[in-house]
Amino acid sequence: MSQPKVSVIVPVYNAQQYLERCLESLVSQTYKELEIILVDDGSSDNSPAICDSWAQKDSRFKVIHKQNAGAGMARNSGIDVATGRYVTFVDADDYIESETVSKCINSMMDNNCHTAAFGSNVVDSKGNTRQRHVTASPLYIGRESVSELLCGMLSYNVGFGMSVWSKVFDLDIIREHCIRFLSEREFYSEDALFVLEYFSYADSVCVLSDNLYYYFENDGSLSRVYNIKREQNLGLFLRKSLETARLNNLSDNVSDAIMVRYQNYLMVTFKYLMSSELKFSDRYRSLHSVYRDPDLQLTLTKNVLSKQKKALRLFYQLISCKLYFLADIILWCKVHL
Repeated sequence: MSQPKVSVIVPVYNAQQYLERCLESLVSQTYKELEIILVDDGSSDNSPAICDSWAQKDSRFKVIHKQNAGAGMARNSGIDVATGRYVTFVDADDYIESETVSKCINSMMDNNCHTAAFGSNVVDSKGNTRQRHVTASPLYIGRESVSELLCGMLSYNVGFGMSVWSKVFDLDIIREHCIRFLSEREFYSEDALFVLEYFSYADSVCVLSDNLYYYFENDGSLSRVYNIKREQNLGLFLRKSLETARLNNLSDNVSDAIMVRYQNYLMVTFKYLMSSELKFSDRYRSLHSVYRDPDLQLTLTKNVLSKQKKALRLFYQLISCKLYFLADIILWCKVHL
């Protein structure tokens, strides 16, 4: 039986320090029926030349040079030219095990699935690695079962989350339903929005417990730098995600899990505010303004809070009861102790 082609899409932006490591891991794949699409997103360093050099050495590479528009738009450009049966995504500062694609495709074919998910490792700047233990079941068949897995991914309860780089997707589903990445400059966590919409149509997912992906925890990456628009973008993420769940008739459990995820995202904003250099009065005025935000208030239901982790449940319960001073104390302890 012939092997289906897999498209690997790599958005590249000023990644010269890590790009060779990433591309070495791709050409070292034991699965050979690959096309590797490098989308240079307007890099100003040596990344474009590195991309072109690899394309000259290996015919499986395609290179797109475009104006900078962000990782989401770069991935869309890759999808536009992909010719594989399946697609997966790798970030330019990350890398994967040599058997990643092979293990995923074999599992998908053995179980007649069109989607795969797998575990990852986190690598810090000193080279230390920690594993994320996968707790999900090996197989999810049927929309109700996939919806259960989606809840676990949204709530961080299965050992992998909503990142696109821990999954292999069916390109037919993506194109049939016109699933696209939104801009991370407007919506927080464009990965989660993409995966949420995709999983609205998926009816079979196989899960590999192997930790196949190496996520580099870069202190300077977009996801770890505070943005003053963060709260606004989080609100857009919440509303867009709930709208997607409603339009695709996803269960109330999925909507609750979306709100749990929003609360988890928002906690990072609270920590940034608490540790900011704002004057004492301005800091707490800003915090209390976020506490009263309608988007947050929407999520403070008994049902949602019952699904929140214990460490955060009390904090949000205090906000729901307007006991802001006590919530401030908990937040201060989280930041300073």
